[in-house]
Amino acid sequence: MNLSKRIISFLAISIAGLSSPALSEDIYKDYRGLYAPAYIGGNQIRDIKFGYLGTLGFDTGLETQMGAGYDFGKFRIEALYTRNGADFENTTTSSSYVDIVTTTWSANALVDFTNESDISTFFGAGFGSSKIEVTGAD
Repeated sequence: MNLSKRIISFLAISIAGLSSPALSEDIYKDYRGLYAPAYIGGNQIRDIKFGYLGTLGFDTGLETQMGAGYDFGKFRIEALYTRNGADFENTTTSSSYVDIVTTTWSANALVDFTNESDISTFFGAGFGSSKIEVTGAD
């Protein structure tokens, strides 16, 4: 994958990740209760090098996330499901696999810090589990 595609993918993910909390903060400043985070964006799996055996390269893939949470005011809890995948770009190995898919479940607890600026800060901790599948032609 060339450098310009990687830069565009990184910028798209960064902008989506940075803008979502800022937009929700302005609209729902005093909101408490259920909320549903969701996003869609691109991802880039780095090439896997196997030394003299060759290198596996990947195209930019699609990443989606959805979840549910509850806002108690300064404290939030949420559960998230994330799925992303990418196709093999080209390969110098004899592998017949064509796709890699990662699914992740996570649970998080977040503490919001109030301030007078437009940017909201928070601290969080969580746990989760990921499953990676390689699928393709047999």
